[in-house]
Amino acid sequence: MKVTLISHTPFSEYVIMKAGLITRGRQHPPSSLFSKEKFIRKLIKRGHHSILEFGYATFLIEGVSRALLAQITRHRLASFAVESQRHTKPKSEIIIPPTIAQDSELKEEYKEIAQKCFALYEKMVEKGVPKEDARFILPNATPTTFIISANFREWRHILQLRLASDAQWEIRELCREIARQLYLIAPSVFEDLIEERRE
Repeated sequence: MKVTLISHTPFSEYVIMKAGLITRGRQHPPSSLFSKEKFIRKLIKRGHHSILEFGYATFLIEGVSRALLAQITRHRLASFAVESQRHTKPKSEIIIPPTIAQDSELKEEYKEIAQKCFALYEKMVEKGVPKEDARFILPNATPTTFIISANFREWRHILQLRLASDAQWEIRELCREIARQLYLIAPSVFEDLIEERRE
């Protein structure tokens, strides 16, 4: 899995602070001692999350399963561009869950069956079956690449759900890395969602 932050709102905490100040009838901080970070934390704590919609972040996600893709695309307020199985040839690689990887017998059988699926896919395409139909045989373990973009309010919502202890392992791993990178660009917005701070 590879997670790359490819775009984000410059000076996002400043923009969010300005939005918050406007809601309080101000355009400028009340004093030189004013802390935008404390102000943002206070607004988040009070549930004033609409101001977070002024910050955006876009990530390139590579090497995750189609099973993960089915979960993350349920977040309808995010925007997605996904590698098409109609127009691209799938790599004959697979994502192996840790619970399967730890059992050498199961792991080998899992890989063998996946390879049979890829081989049948190739055979169907060679015989003239359109890729859009041949792809039906591809396993959920097939890796994919996509871009996801969302505002900070939606990112907080996604992370709160997908970092939970009962979230599926792969999406939790993805969101752990997204949270880490979001924290680096807007610490006051995401610090409470960094797992090291929560556990």
